[in-house]
Amino acid sequence: MRKVFSVASLIVGVVFFALFMTVACTAYYLTHGQFISSELAAIYATLGLLGALSVVLRRYLFSILFYLGCALGWGAGLWVGTLKGSFAPTAGNIASVFLICCFSLIGFSLEIKGVRKRQKARRQEKEAARERELQAQAEIVDPPASPVPAEQPAEVCEPAQSPGT
Repeated sequence: MRKVFSVASLIVGVVFFALFMTVACTAYYLTHGQFISSELAAIYATLGLLGALSVVLRRYLFSILFYLGCALGWGAGLWVGTLKGSFAPTAGNIASVFLICCFSLIGFSLEIKGVRKRQKARRQEKEAARERELQAQAEIVDPPASPVPAEQPAEVCEPAQSPGT
């Protein structure tokens, strides 16, 4: 049975978290020209921890889609936030959250599908092993019949004679 996580996956998860936080804070600084606020840093840290946790638990497909959703959500939120109108910053946040949630749900559903597929394959493998074991036990209890002796020459039959000949 495979462990839930290993030291290597934990290290990779910590690296992904640090990389996510660095990229997020740098992108915010470059786009807004000021350092990130503590409230926004907490949101980014939460998102980074969620992605890192999925890496630690070896749910790589979810991780990829989650980080992709975060990047696309950030870009969409930034773009929508620059539009004219008083509701634009809020609409940018809504677009960002929507994309992150959509990509997370897609990743989650694909991970569930993969888990079910692996469970089905494992179950079929166990059934095949059980059938092989039963066949082996049946051969031990009831050995196969001895080989068929070599064929003996067939008797030559004379054609039946009719009474008038």
